[in-house]
Parts: sequence; C-alpha cells; structure tokens
Amino acid sequence: MLEILQTLRDTPLPIILVVGGLVFLLVPFIRRVSDKVEVETTNKGFAGFIGFVLLTIGIGLYIIPTQESISGSPTTIPSAISAPETQKVDTAQSTTTSTQNSLPSPLIPHNTESIGTGVFSQATYSTGYAPVSQEDLNSSHFKIQSINLDTASNGCGTSWYSVYEIWFGGSSKTTLYLNGTAVGELFLGNGKQGHMIPLSVSAGDELCVKPIPPGGFHVNLGADIYYHYDSFCYRGNC
Repeated sequence: MLEILQTLRDTPLPIILVVGGLVFLLVPFIRRVSDKVEVETTNKGFAGFIGFVLLTIGIGLYIIPTQESISGSPTTIPSAISAPETQKVDTAQSTTTSTQNSLPSPLIPHNTESIGTGVFSQATYSTGYAPVSQEDLNSSHFKIQSINLDTASNGCGTSWYSVYEIWFGGSSKTTLYLNGTAVGELFLGNGKQGHMIPLSVSAGDELCVKPIPPGGFHVNLGADIYYHYDSFCYRGNC
C-alpha cells in the first residue's frame, strides 16, 4: 500500500487534488457563478466538505516519506551491532596489557649465576634486603605458595598459580621436575635464601624435587614472589 502511495506522490495527482480542494473550499464564499448559476446553501456546505477532503489527501501525498528515507534508517543498525564487538576487542587488549604490566619484577637489583644445568644455569639472586616487613607481606602481598617438606612430604606439589619464575632453594644436589620431565639439575646446595629460577609453570602443573635433599627444599611461586624473596634477609632470615 505504501509503495502505491509513493508512486502517486510522484505524479501530478497531489497538485490536482490540492487545486481542486482549494476550488471547492472557495465555493461557499461564492453567491452565484456568472449570471445564470446560483449556488444553493446546501451545496455550499457539501462543496466545503469535499474541498477539505481533497486538500487533505493532496497534502498527505506530499508528506509521505520517500523510499530512500525509509531504507536509509536501518543503515545505523550495523554500527550499533558492531559497537559491542569493538568494546570486546578493546577489553581484550586492555586485559592483555594489564596482565603484561602485572608480571612480578624484582624490587632490588639481581645478579645472574649458574648453579646447575637447564633452568638452574640462568638463576638470579639479590641481597635480600628490600625494605618489606612481615606485616606488609601478611596484609598486602600474600599471593604466594610454598612447596616444601611440610606441604609435600614426597617432594611433589601442584601449582596454584601460572607463573614464569619460581623461587627455589635446596640443601644439596637434586633435580627439579615439571610434570614428570626434568628441567634442571642443582649442582650444590644454594643456601637458605635460594635463587630465582626462570620456569614457565601453569596452574595445575606438578613440580617435583628428586631426590629430596636431606636438609630440605622449598619451591615458592606466586604473584607476590619478589616481595618475599627480595626481603628475605631484611626480615631476619639470613
């Protein structure tokens, strides 16, 4: 129906209707046409009604929207739909950036030292005197897990965190395993403080130390690892 009215809009019909309507609206104000035809009062009212109808239809045809204006409105829909997709991409990028920026980093300078094979050949250590108190660790930097003889009597433990470095200490020669695969052999005991070892570990991975050093061992990991490692001696543990 709308298409028919739009077609009529582009014809002379609206003009004819408007002109005709105006003519009929003028009839009530004319007493007679020339000298021979006199317009009766009843016909004047009817002519006025017809004029109003014709004028309304003619103007109505003019204000019918064109096909372009109707079809143009949906073009805004793709942008409305694509907006959440853009937001998802921005969110994913910001999440990735946030994750990268939140990776643990040393609080004080570290030195590199080879203390064995594999991952132990790239070990690092610090003086351990970063000014972080035990109270600070307990209240703000407690994201750390410790695998040792007290928590893993068989030398194996499951990681709670996904990390790229671990804090390792062992009293004597031993081998570190990740999910059953040896990743490095410690040549000698590396003291109470131990070393930071570059090792990619995912949450749920199994870490094992075999054989278990007679004097014990510890494998520490977590987001707050450097707060604990770099303040080890400052907190009176050395």
